[in-house]
Amino acid sequence: MDFSACRHQVTLDAQQLSYLDIGQGPTLLFGHGYLCDSRIWAPQLAQLSQDYRCIVPDLWGHGHSGALPASCRNLQDLAKQMLALLDLLKIDSCELVGHGMGAIWGTELALLAPGRVRSLVLLNSFIGFEPEVTRDKYLALLDEAAAVGHFPSAMIDSMAPLFFAADTRTRAPDLYQDFCHSLATHGTTHGTAPHNAAHDSANSEAHNATNSAEPLASLVRLGRMLFGRRDLLEEVEALALPCLIMVGCENRLRTVLESYLMHDALDGSEYVQLQHAGHLATLEQAEVVTARLGQFLSRP
Repeated sequence: MDFSACRHQVTLDAQQLSYLDIGQGPTLLFGHGYLCDSRIWAPQLAQLSQDYRCIVPDLWGHGHSGALPASCRNLQDLAKQMLALLDLLKIDSCELVGHGMGAIWGTELALLAPGRVRSLVLLNSFIGFEPEVTRDKYLALLDEAAAVGHFPSAMIDSMAPLFFAADTRTRAPDLYQDFCHSLATHGTTHGTAPHNAAHDSANSEAHNATNSAEPLASLVRLGRMLFGRRDLLEEVEALALPCLIMVGCENRLRTVLESYLMHDALDGSEYVQLQHAGHLATLEQAEVVTARLGQFLSRP
């Protein structure tokens, strides 16, 4: 489904933020994960936009959005910018659907403006602090990418499988290859826009090295903000709202245990394990995720 006619731009902190505005009805604000973009919600938007107004921003440095503003120093600042987006669109309240990093800034937004967020979906995310072992590992990868000016092919080969269930590469090869292409072109202007032909990795790396300094700097800064985030589990008592927690059973980036810890900490939350799904469950198990979201959002 082509959503290009629904794409808009708004200036926040002197940078252009791109977002989709599709459908009519109660508002849903979507947040995608790190190194993804608004396209991961495409299957859900096709269905949910029939009953809801869906606002889907591309994170700074991702998709069609500009560079991360200098004033954005942490995920609390990012939440304030998304609140500013709601203000500009004159949206008084919304239900927030977050994946990965989008679920974390979404939680920050719910804490910042509790009257504006009616419910919260946390998909393949963890709002606690990043464990030291994985934090150091991911920060080292960011340092390597920053040093060479792009994501090298060897890094992509090791990173891409972490986003999917074990059989996705053979069951849905186009999905896997499209994501690899997105990683290869992350850090370039509009690097995650859809493509029509297989890419040449060597050419992609040469293009990245010469054209991606500013976008890559945004990705690196965002990554450091993500992996150095504060522990929001210490503040969950302030989240007095309906909450749905979903996790792919084969997620190798955010574990089933982490989602269960959030479920245990968030009183009254719903908890769903998604079979045959990894981190990009919205695409791997699109129908199941869409159905679960529809059930949760249509609650009495």
